Amino acid sequence: MPNWVYNTLLVRGTPEHVATVVGRLEGPELTWGKDIPAPEISPLTFSTLIAPTPKERTQTYNDYGYDWQRAQWGTKWDACRPIREWEPGASVARYTFETAWREPWVWLNKLAEVFPTVRIDLWAVEEASHFVRRYRLRTGEAERIDLADGAWRTYLSTR
Repeated sequence: MPNWVYNTLLVRGTPEHVATVVGRLEGPELTWGKDIPAPEISPLTFSTLIAPTPKERTQTYNDYGYDWQRAQWGTKWDACRPIREWEPGASVARYTFETAWREPWVWLNKLAEVFPTVRIDLWAVEEASHFVRRYRLRTGEAERIDLADGAWRTYLSTR
């Protein structure tokens, strides 16, 4: 059982740009191996932005997927229990989701690269209070800010 990291992702920009990001992040979760039925559509899945090749997907999670996801997303599993708060025409979309062991920092860098016209912030809090981090993504650049002890109070006030 992993230590969970509780993530809050904010996407800000013009309504058109935010809608583009929302559309791109929605999709079926990644499955590994043969003959696995496609899961339901999720409001947030890392694989819509960074996906393995069809040949790679024939491998199993244990033999290939675990290492691939850690290298490509920065965490061993996809976004767990994602919730999206967004209405068409809005200039802000908010996602809350959980990840195993750490935040999806590799995926965040790709998100900043693909969508340089939106402002993106991620707050990540590890459940055992080993870390609280904030990422600020602006114009294709990602900045990581490690917050001091007690920073979880600030994080909770933004949720």
